[in-house]
Amino acid sequence: LALLAQQPLTAAEMKNQLNPLPKPVELAFSDIVRRLCAEGLLVRGRIRGSWRSAITEYCLWEDWLPGIDPNRYQAAQAQVMLARLYFASYGPATQEDFQWWTHWPREETQAALDALATELTTLHVEGLDGDFLLLQKDVDTLLATPPVDPDALDLLPAWDGYLMGYTQRQRYLAPRYADRLVDRSGNVASAILRGGAVAGVWDIEEDRDTFTFKAAFFDKLSMKLQPALRAEAERLYRAIHPDGDHHLRLLDCSPAPSLESASQNRFQSPLRDMEGKPFD
Repeated sequence: LALLAQQPLTAAEMKNQLNPLPKPVELAFSDIVRRLCAEGLLVRGRIRGSWRSAITEYCLWEDWLPGIDPNRYQAAQAQVMLARLYFASYGPATQEDFQWWTHWPREETQAALDALATELTTLHVEGLDGDFLLLQKDVDTLLATPPVDPDALDLLPAWDGYLMGYTQRQRYLAPRYADRLVDRSGNVASAILRGGAVAGVWDIEEDRDTFTFKAAFFDKLSMKLQPALRAEAERLYRAIHPDGDHHLRLLDCSPAPSLESASQNRFQSPLRDMEGKPFD
């Protein structure tokens, strides 16, 4: 904490500056840092390196979130607030979805929903099992929402909130394709949506001159949708390289590979090293 009062540091930098450490502390250092975050003493701050980097700086809570007291609410109050935010963002969703997302014990999940009972209503969703919950204030908005264009294409990154928000993934993913999107640890790869449902996975590779966008669809992409796919690939490229001048290639790497028995973290680059062919 004294080190981080001076400047943000990565876990490796903290460990180096604290050396020599007792062997048990050295072995458990990553767990100690995670515990300090869980207790509201540290915050994961900025990312070091490129947009692909997973190297995180850590900061003191009061430096990153000045004036915000993490102990302002009792746990039960905070759980009700989180439940309200979840159903505002992810509803309609089931109680099982919410419990899976929070990883709370069943009794804590039930207590939060009981406290929110007067604000929630129950819906049934065609084609899905179970009772779905939604904030009553959002019912009219939901019913007034126009249907999704069945040919609309969207790119979602790995771990996207939409894909990680539910345990019942049939709402956006046909069960027979589950292993193409989700690995054995429950991590979700980068997805191509068509009409709001997952139609494939995507990946990119780049060098100094070429930005290669790879797509692997579960079913063959029709010719009429290929311009939309290129537009999405170009939008992604511009988000990563606003002033870049790479040559953009689109490769079809279908069929999408299974992630069920793939190596750890393969979901982050599901089409790595796969050969493809230009779209027709």
